[in-house]
Amino acid sequence: MRPHQVLRFGSEVFTPVMLAKIADHKVSWAEVLQLCLVAIAEFVVEFSDNIDDRLRTAA
Repeated sequence: MRPHQVLRFGSEVFTPVMLAKIADHKVSWAEVLQLCLVAIAEFVVEFSDNIDDRLRTAA
């Protein structure tokens, strides 16, 4: 895989995503992990709610 090109202006580093205004800052691994854990937790909560509803309608 070819690495993406970055633009360097002194100490500032801009990636193509930042230049396209898709991201406004560098994302740390802690932010990625936090977002993944939140998404998993929301999925589990939603899925468990659906199971309770299914059991009530089946009974």
